[in-house]
Amino acid sequence: MLDIFETDDNGIPKEFPVENEKLGYASADDFQKIPGSAIAYWFSKNAVDNCALYPPLSEFSEARSGMSSCNSDLFLRQWFEVSLNRINRLASSHLDAKESKIKWYPYNKGGGNRRWFGYNDFLINWLNNGQEIKDFVTSNPKDPDTTHWSRRLFNLEYFFQKGLTWGSVGVEGKKV
Repeated sequence: MLDIFETDDNGIPKEFPVENEKLGYASADDFQKIPGSAIAYWFSKNAVDNCALYPPLSEFSEARSGMSSCNSDLFLRQWFEVSLNRINRLASSHLDAKESKIKWYPYNKGGGNRRWFGYNDFLINWLNNGQEIKDFVTSNPKDPDTTHWSRRLFNLEYFFQKGLTWGSVGVEGKKV
């Protein structure tokens, strides 16, 4: 994206490449410092150096796919759509959740770009350990090969645990 003052009357850049804050240079050697040698051209020099200086998160925790609603329209709500006394923000286990008999729980869905914090907008219907979602998965005519809910819902042992979350990251249409 160019600012208007960087182009002539015909919209053609006055110089090329345009030297502004969007122009950056990266050494091919820097990409070797990033785990998996990802082409993360937006990484600051400090971020690249941190990849070389500090151990990766994989040494401290495991990355896992998180909770899935399997149908956002049916099983997700934004927090302001649900009465506060119908939300359980304190459950620390499936047993806590089930015993509370509360229907709605925090759900990190991800989305666009919010630096450092965000996407705490959604709640998931996890009443009775997600029974409605499990029933939906096993009776979904669009997915007749799914005979058990565990084909779509997995890593349940990580639900209600502290952790970091992020949405899918893609490169040229591929998830990485």
